[in-house]
Amino acid sequence: MADFSSNHPFHRRMQELSRSIWAPPSGGMQRQSRWFYERARGQYHDALAENRTEAERRKWELIHPRNQLITKTDLAKYEHSWSQLPHIVSRGGQKCYLDFMDALDQRGAFEPDGHYFERCVARAILFRQSERIVSRQKFGGYRANIVTYLLAWLSHHTAKRIDLDAIWSAQELAGPLAAFIEVLSIHAHAHVTAPPGGQNVTEWCKKEACWERFRDTQIEIPADVEAGLLSRDKAHTGKSTSVLEEQASEAESEQVERVSAIPSQTWFDLAAWAKDTQSLQAWQRSLAFSLGRLAGNGKKPSRKQAMHGEKIIAEARALGFRG
Repeated sequence: MADFSSNHPFHRRMQELSRSIWAPPSGGMQRQSRWFYERARGQYHDALAENRTEAERRKWELIHPRNQLITKTDLAKYEHSWSQLPHIVSRGGQKCYLDFMDALDQRGAFEPDGHYFERCVARAILFRQSERIVSRQKFGGYRANIVTYLLAWLSHHTAKRIDLDAIWSAQELAGPLAAFIEVLSIHAHAHVTAPPGGQNVTEWCKKEACWERFRDTQIEIPADVEAGLLSRDKAHTGKSTSVLEEQASEAESEQVERVSAIPSQTWFDLAAWAKDTQSLQAWQRSLAFSLGRLAGNGKKPSRKQAMHGEKIIAEARALGFRG
């Protein structure tokens, strides 16, 4: 499915940026390199094959190392982890990617720039080095779930103040952050492998309730990690945002407020009415119930939830709902 969207303007722009931006040298090396963004399957191997001699291919691979290849589905996984959606990442590469594209389209005409590309690479480094750290723990399974959950927790509890520019410049994680990720991996492993009611671990990780419980887990952030965080003012200048974190427009903010003002019981009544009358689709009934829970807990919906919620209640009333 991901291949059908390879010509999307976002992916074309990401490809252009990846072919022109040089990454800083890393690990004591003097040579710069590039991160290769593959918007269509096989592009990396096709580009390598354009070099006819073995010497040319070796030279090309030094500039474009295989471990610096990022695919579209990779990107969605990295971005959604940072955007605190580990339950969606846990649903698999294709579902995560489709959700990412839906979020991207909801943002409207978003065009990546050089800073955005560098931050994407920093999040890729954060994810991949976390994978290596988790692998060293020898938990025996569920690495993908552990990594996305620990990074979502880190993003949430630091208010996204991890210094992504510093990660880009160093092309690696600072020692204190890497050590803390190891600690977080132990907590994440304990959480995802102990689902309530003896549920299947993989299915538990796909549920928003799994994320909500882990998000509320209190883990002390070490002082040396805190010292490396960006100030709150600097973190909100837009230099550390991802696709889902671009500033909401005034109209979107107003829509969130309108949907937030609808009482929880109205949403619960709507969900029950829709089920009894079979008037709405299953996902619409489910979202109505979720909006009721959010309202009951005094929480605001996301921009995407608010957009769909307003459409759902308008459609329901047009079909006869009187709540």
